[in-house]
Amino acid sequence: MPSKRITAKLGIVISISLVSHLVLGKLNATINSGDVLDTLFQRISYRRSIPPSQNGPTIVQVGIYIRMFHEIDEKSRDFTLTLYLRQRWKDPRLQFEDLTLGVDEIRLEDQAWNKLWVPDLYFTNAKKADFTDVTVSNRLLTLNATGHIWYSSEIRGTFTCPMIYVTYPFDNQTCSITIESFGYTEDTLKLAWQPSNVGFDRHAKVSQYSITGVNLQECTADYVLKGYPCLTLDVLLRRKAAYFINQVYLPSALMVTLSWIPFWFEAGVDVLLAILIVLTILMQTYAAEIPKTSSTTSLDVWFIACITHVYAVLVFVGIDKVLVQRAESGHAGRLKMRCRVGFPVSYFMFMSVYFILYRFYIINNE
Repeated sequence: MPSKRITAKLGIVISISLVSHLVLGKLNATINSGDVLDTLFQRISYRRSIPPSQNGPTIVQVGIYIRMFHEIDEKSRDFTLTLYLRQRWKDPRLQFEDLTLGVDEIRLEDQAWNKLWVPDLYFTNAKKADFTDVTVSNRLLTLNATGHIWYSSEIRGTFTCPMIYVTYPFDNQTCSITIESFGYTEDTLKLAWQPSNVGFDRHAKVSQYSITGVNLQECTADYVLKGYPCLTLDVLLRRKAAYFINQVYLPSALMVTLSWIPFWFEAGVDVLLAILIVLTILMQTYAAEIPKTSSTTSLDVWFIACITHVYAVLVFVGIDKVLVQRAESGHAGRLKMRCRVGFPVSYFMFMSVYFILYRFYIINNE
């Protein structure tokens, strides 16, 4: 029995020693990452101004993960978000497979990106972009034994987004993020998307919009007969129309319906004038929420149709009073009966065509 207890205790001690050795080994590898770089630099006379590949373009795989949408400003036509920019490339000069470090990958110290060659990427459509540094600089640089480098950073930026408002408020918008090399042409640097590292947080909320997906494009920017590699990420957005249906379409349709009162009861023009004023105010209020544009939006079409419809009812009231004053009550009665059917039918036909055209057909063909 005593021998068994001694054996068990020895096993525990040995296990603890092995775990401690492994943990300390990894910690030492992390702590001495600067020494590893110094050793590699001395061995090859490393220069960060020289790209890694000398026998062709250096291939940089890029990924973008959208973590949070902060704002979409329709008046200034831009959007603000926080994203993770991830880059991966191979620098054969930094291979350390021959060094007995006991690890295949090391995390480099902060500011190591100022010692190594890194892609000179920038956002061509950014109004403003900064690295986040709460509570520390949110940047990560790791080096693999085979020379592969992984560079990840968190960025908050504001980007331009040209918007088209023809189908507003049933519109789809495409807001893009374009990345380009500042100084390297395609002969020196090649950019490629890494699809596994492209996407967005499913819990990210966008005011008035739903994110329907992303599109990836590889492009070339031509400047003075030179081609610079670039990548474009298109964020597909669809406006949530429920707010406008509840706050605009239903109230305005109800006011148009109230304008039919003179077809059944004697009513003055005061009610119709009040409805016209309210519709005009609604139109001006919601038109002020989007930038001035030369194109007519679907909301403009809706309000113009509603105002025209109420104005037609106002014309009917005037004609009806003239006929009554001329003692042509028979003509006035027949006109009123026709209007009781014609106005509702024409308005409901307009609504059917309007919603089919703007809500389903045009949106699906944008």
